[in-house]
Amino acid sequence: MSFQTALSGLNAASGNLNVTGHNIANASTTGFKFSRAEFADVYAVSFGGVARTATGSGVRMANVAQQFSQGNVEFTDNNLDLAMSGEGFFMLTDNGSQVFSRAGSFSLDREGYVVNAHGHRLQAYDVDPNTGSVTNFSPHDMRFNLGANPARATSEIEINLNLDADATVTTAKPIDIDDPDSYNFSTTTTVYDSLGATHDATLYFQKAPATSEIRMSGTLQTGGPNYNHPGNPLTVYDSHGNSHSINVAFQNTGGDIWDVVITGDIVHTESGVDMSAGGSFTIANVDFDGAGGALPADMTFDLSGIIPGMASSTAIEEQLNDGPPGYWNVKMAIDDQEYDMETIRFSSDGRLATSPAWLHFTNAAIDSADSGIPGPVSGIAPGNNAAIMNISVNFTGTTQFGAESAVNNLIQDGYTTGRLSGVSVDASGVVFARYTNGQSEVIGAVAVARFNNPNGLQQTGDTNWAEAFESGSAQLGQAGTGTFGQIQSGALEASNVDISKQLVNMIIAQRDFQANAKMITTEDTVTQTIINMR
Repeated sequence: MSFQTALSGLNAASGNLNVTGHNIANASTTGFKFSRAEFADVYAVSFGGVARTATGSGVRMANVAQQFSQGNVEFTDNNLDLAMSGEGFFMLTDNGSQVFSRAGSFSLDREGYVVNAHGHRLQAYDVDPNTGSVTNFSPHDMRFNLGANPARATSEIEINLNLDADATVTTAKPIDIDDPDSYNFSTTTTVYDSLGATHDATLYFQKAPATSEIRMSGTLQTGGPNYNHPGNPLTVYDSHGNSHSINVAFQNTGGDIWDVVITGDIVHTESGVDMSAGGSFTIANVDFDGAGGALPADMTFDLSGIIPGMASSTAIEEQLNDGPPGYWNVKMAIDDQEYDMETIRFSSDGRLATSPAWLHFTNAAIDSADSGIPGPVSGIAPGNNAAIMNISVNFTGTTQFGAESAVNNLIQDGYTTGRLSGVSVDASGVVFARYTNGQSEVIGAVAVARFNNPNGLQQTGDTNWAEAFESGSAQLGQAGTGTFGQIQSGALEASNVDISKQLVNMIIAQRDFQANAKMITTEDTVTQTIINMR
């Protein structure tokens, strides 16, 4: 019986050496968890139980328990290397079977799937790209798009600039992009069509040459006949630089009191103007074309230079001044193809008064310069089979101060096509793909799982475990929430094997083996003594 007891001790010591050797062999295995040999004594049990004087039958290895303590986190140069800090396992698929691992060394295969060295595919959840929260805890294979990231056509340009309040209009005509004298300032940016091709978009700014004041001088015969100004028609300009014709006539109603009759593109009668009192009046909210195409403005008729008298009326001379400050015409041209001209307006403190602060540019008339409602005609065709371009310009923050015209900020929302250039993963496991066009895309969130009893997991090799009855069902979640650990990108969890402790365990197992072997030698000596008895 003593031989059997000693043999059980040899087997137990040998098993302990095997466990220790396995731990030492995997001291550099990523995500490896060391095991501990657990032993139990053996008694021969009869129907009535174990007798008090039973000496026992040796020892057996009761369990090899894995120890899921945290391994050191070691940093790498691969952003798809993932280390789990805290509780949880990465979820993988092995030919359709679900396995779990702490080894996070991943890469992309030729089809764009995220896999480990054994071809097991990393699982992921769908994520809301705006909040980063998981929308569906149904895991699926994580996959990157290895093709071209689609282009986005420019739909809005955001510009913040100052337009010089002291600028003067050099010509009273619409903006001509080929005539630098027809505008005061221009700036160019790059925009993109639906195919990702680049185009030069230039904004031209012209201080609006609308006529706001007409000064007239001469002599009107007091009590004389009506007088039609011989300089008719007068040419005036609206806030878009379009020319209009008006006629000015004077009708005497007695003494120094006259009616001023304006006809043509503006129809207005100003009654009872007293020439002896200065003779000035203002027509508010002049709408030159009667259709709202140009921003309404006030037009003042300054008749203070007209002197009533008994002599005959003489030729009346007029002087048209520049338009009112605060109105600027804007025209956009893309690759020298021109959009319609629009208008922005500033208040007396130099701040933008146009509402809304953006303009739609199309090659059709709009319902109102303030409404920004585009007409029915499409915008500019890029000429390369790309979609028609219609672009809005947001002027929020633009000013008209007495400083040189200059652009403070100019951005647009389009971009060209791009290819995958990098990957990043945040602490909650949300994976982002970065592309050469400067864009990023949310791929998903790394699927993680935890178990009530990790020691009950079934080892499958390749540093993987499978769900078992003793482990309980996998509990799915997102890294960094609840009791789930966080994910560190560009790092790996090292083996949690402590070489020093394992060497000590090896010495102890060796000592146990030697002691049990010595026990067998002693039993043999005793047996030989008995056999040699006469």
